[in-house]
Amino acid sequence: MSDFVKVLLIVTLTILGAYGTALLISVSNSPENFEHIASGIGVFLLPFATLTAALVGVKWFQEIKGAVDLQIASAHKKDKKKELQFELANQVIDAVYEAQNKLQEIRSPAVMEGERETIINQIREQEGEQAANEINNNGMRLHGAAGYFRWNENRETYLELQRLKKKFGFIFGSEEPIETILHQWRSVRAAAIVIAQGGQVENLEWRLWEVGNDDDEVYQTMNAAITQVEELCGPVLRDTISN
Repeated sequence: MSDFVKVLLIVTLTILGAYGTALLISVSNSPENFEHIASGIGVFLLPFATLTAALVGVKWFQEIKGAVDLQIASAHKKDKKKELQFELANQVIDAVYEAQNKLQEIRSPAVMEGERETIINQIREQEGEQAANEINNNGMRLHGAAGYFRWNENRETYLELQRLKKKFGFIFGSEEPIETILHQWRSVRAAAIVIAQGGQVENLEWRLWEVGNDDDEVYQTMNAAITQVEELCGPVLRDTISN
């Protein structure tokens, strides 16, 4: 009960007490006028008592409505949070699976003839005939160039995951698995550039070319990071879908 309602009730009871005392005094002095005196006092107090009851009722209703509104707002806030978590989890899961698939394509050791011609033509346009011939006549450098061009063609996958990283860390408490995946992408790009330029190849070819087994550090690291993402996002997705 609010302070206003408490004060109003005290005032009402005080007035009723005062008029009750007045009624007793009047009756003791003029018993024959009891009905008229009581009726007069009743008529005087009726509007005040009615107003008091109405105000008490309004205040009570407002307090109850306020409590209900708070509960509704709290429930809406929880629903909104779950909705945001679900949307983000769904986006991140899609993004990391795409990042995994695209990186496998980038690291493929096979260079088809059509892709080879495209790469050589692009190098010829960008760096000239001599650079194109050097790449074309060196299989190792060609594979490095293929990895580099493939990476650039799929850079939007990298940028999308980078865009989601901060929000993922804020909502789910850790950026680490996303950053791990992004780091693998950067390391593959760096290896491709070095190999394409004819630099030191030792300990780089395994990073550029996928073998998909226990010896493939990039492959294993990617899988471990994606498992972490699944562990964080999976409960949110399953809970929302089941409800």
